[in-house]
Amino acid sequence: MYIYFILSLIVLILALLSLKREISDFTIAAVVIVITALLVFRYGQGTDYFAYNYLIERNISLHDALTDTTDNHGETGFRMLAVLFHGRSTLMIAAIGLYDMAMTARFMWKNCTNKAFTLFLLLPTVLLTYYFSAIRQGVVIATFLGLGISLVEKKAWKRYIVLCFAMALIHSVALVLLAIPFLEKVSLKTELTVFLPISVAVGCLIAIPFTHQYLLLIPVIGKYMGIYPAGSLGIGTLVSRAITLTIMILFYYSWKEETGLQGDDPWWIKAYIFGQILFFALMPYMFIATRVYICFKILEVWFIPNMLLLNNRYRQIMAVYLIMLTSLVYVSNINTYIWEAGYNDSINCINYPYISVFNKNEIWDYRAPDNYFQYIR
Repeated sequence: MYIYFILSLIVLILALLSLKREISDFTIAAVVIVITALLVFRYGQGTDYFAYNYLIERNISLHDALTDTTDNHGETGFRMLAVLFHGRSTLMIAAIGLYDMAMTARFMWKNCTNKAFTLFLLLPTVLLTYYFSAIRQGVVIATFLGLGISLVEKKAWKRYIVLCFAMALIHSVALVLLAIPFLEKVSLKTELTVFLPISVAVGCLIAIPFTHQYLLLIPVIGKYMGIYPAGSLGIGTLVSRAITLTIMILFYYSWKEETGLQGDDPWWIKAYIFGQILFFALMPYMFIATRVYICFKILEVWFIPNMLLLNNRYRQIMAVYLIMLTSLVYVSNINTYIWEAGYNDSINCINYPYISVFNKNEIWDYRAPDNYFQYIR
């Protein structure tokens, strides 16, 4: 009990302190090791833990893993790993967690000037949602952080494209990252003044039921739209995203002016805005939109902490905004895990329990078995 809450407080305090002084690498490494241990030895944590146990433990042949094109819950690479680890699902989940954190640590020590604030931004969604629960896309995010960003920085496009296709063997969402090499030829101004308004218009158009029925007829796209039907276009979501995007753009231009950056805008801000464009266009299909968007939103954990160190004009205001927003996301995400997994009414975002493989039977003191547990019990 309280492990998640204590961890979040420690990470928050380190992020606050990092705005005034440098946090030692030893301290950050200690926190990363703790998070890695929690990730590797977890049991039943997150919404999809038992679903992934089922996907690994179900009976599937190597032939089916290589040839089955009807399986919506696992690309070829993941199915092959499931065959390899059949009967050892806990080990596979632990190994993936170790890989994710190794890639994340490599990214932090190679690219980040303010590791404490990066870790704070990573915690609520990347670590607790994608690494702990949505593990296939977590692998894509970790690989992009640990290897992809370095390849883009070097403009090693051939190796980067190979990496994207390799990641797509685990989760096909990695294919959207193939857009990054082409963004070099697109200006940030064009993204903001042309493509962004168009994407909002497209999103509104898709939300109309009349349009939706014809989109279902499009090959591939129609398949996924049928699996993940459109919801209502929430005005609140649209407004909140628009506000956050506006703040980020203003902060970027302030940073650009203060640092005297000349010439073309960096690839990471154009990739980040491209993610926003995709989100607004796909917003009626929130399930798809968020999974595509996170592949580019993840860049925030890299460029925002770095910009905070170099922007004195709005540094404090931006830091306060990010801390408040990230804290709200943390609370919202934990409450979502509790609701989706059917925890007892006594569980909340403060006492949300951590369960490990060493005390796994205790999880049923807090929640009921889900639909997938019956297949692997």
